[in-house]
Amino acid sequence: MEMNYKSLNPQGSPHKATRFQPLIIGGGRLAHHFHHYLNSLGTPNQIFPDSRKLAGLDDLLNECSESSEARFTHFWLMVSDDALSALSITLFDRYSRIPQIHSSATLSLPLATTLHPLMSFGPELYPKENYERFPLTVIKEEIEKHPDFFGLIRSTFQNQILVIKDCDRVRYHLNCSMISNFSVLLWDAAMTAGPDLPSRAFQPILQQTLQNFMHLRESALTGPLARGDKNTLNRHLEILQGTPEQRLYEAFMEYHAHRT
Repeated sequence: MEMNYKSLNPQGSPHKATRFQPLIIGGGRLAHHFHHYLNSLGTPNQIFPDSRKLAGLDDLLNECSESSEARFTHFWLMVSDDALSALSITLFDRYSRIPQIHSSATLSLPLATTLHPLMSFGPELYPKENYERFPLTVIKEEIEKHPDFFGLIRSTFQNQILVIKDCDRVRYHLNCSMISNFSVLLWDAAMTAGPDLPSRAFQPILQQTLQNFMHLRESALTGPLARGDKNTLNRHLEILQGTPEQRLYEAFMEYHAHRT
């Protein structure tokens, strides 16, 4: 069963511009990537990295409240899912007038609105064009309750916006995790099973495989699985005998047999 994705083009109907000056709470990769991205857009923002020690937050907000130009308009929560709910409640208890945004795909919070980037974030910052290419995902029920939030996002970012139903959010995150994380584990397993070759030697085949998949989906599959070459498959399994990669290979054979 397919999820109910709705794609909204950022060049669509006009919208009312809304000021957006977030205080990003969190010190991980996502926080630093969006701090960098917002800076490239000329959008004022700041990071408060230690969400466990909010003592310094009062001083920071008091300093900014003296100038309307420097005042934060939103808390943007970028912490782990396990810490997210408690942090949201604590912030609301102390600063109920400052609206909250969070970037968890799986959690629905009563005090915060979801904005999830459909992207993988590594340890190094990206060029601006990389940030502009990925979609931002919002929840249909949330933006219906807060249409000003949708206008806010449209006025700040040029990214494509995806709208999904709240009931689909966990399956949506499953998509994200399998695409970005399982593929990395698979590539690592493939490199482990092979001879000692430089990783860059595989860059062309990885890039072409991804391009083929994006254009052809299942028809992009090549090799012994696609051809049904049992002798080659058995030779591969002999090499992998007794390794974790053997079980992975057999699982892919079983999955392919199920799909066909």
